[in-house]
Amino acid sequence: MMVLWRHYGSQRAGKDMKWKTLKIIQVTDTEVIAQIGRLRAEVWKEFLTPAAMVNGTWTDSYDAVARHWAAFAGGEVVAAARLTMHDALEDCPDWQDLMHFDLKIGLPFAYMGRLAVRKDARTPGLAERFDSLRVAEARQQGAKAVVVAPLHYRISTLLRGGFEYAGVSPLPPEERYYLPSASFETHIMVHRLGHSPVCPSTGSGSNEAARTAGT
Repeated sequence: MMVLWRHYGSQRAGKDMKWKTLKIIQVTDTEVIAQIGRLRAEVWKEFLTPAAMVNGTWTDSYDAVARHWAAFAGGEVVAAARLTMHDALEDCPDWQDLMHFDLKIGLPFAYMGRLAVRKDARTPGLAERFDSLRVAEARQQGAKAVVVAPLHYRISTLLRGGFEYAGVSPLPPEERYYLPSASFETHIMVHRLGHSPVCPSTGSGSNEAARTAGT
């Protein structure tokens, strides 16, 4: 599936990105996924520990089974995101964060992660388009819920997209893959797509009201 996204960008390395049409495509090619790993490392390099990146790329074992989307400009990957399907919280990326919440989600569930947009390709609406494509895919795959762990500036957009706010992860950055100097919080949000037997959680949970911090 290909979606065209019109945007107005800036200049990068002397290349004019103005009014390029970004092609958002679900991809499976291993070389494209390798490019996505390099894009992630470039976008997140200020926050990641050296252990998270190998040879200038940020990938993990979930990439082999995830569904990936990428946006292209001039033949280059300039934005990407992924979706993974799970039958247990312990099988999910960032499960250490999720186990602190009583999410009460059905099984299977989907997890949205690894959104990365190159600086010159950032524009209002692009991240939301990646969100809607992933939620649609989760529905098609029979997911009962979609979970995401966004930073604060994405909260209000995700609320408008049907997500509920669960709370802030209590884990410090250094217990994941972020540098201790990364002064941001990881928030947990859920989009409920249907009803099913509840996924067990060992956490006491945080059910504070949805908020729009940082927006």
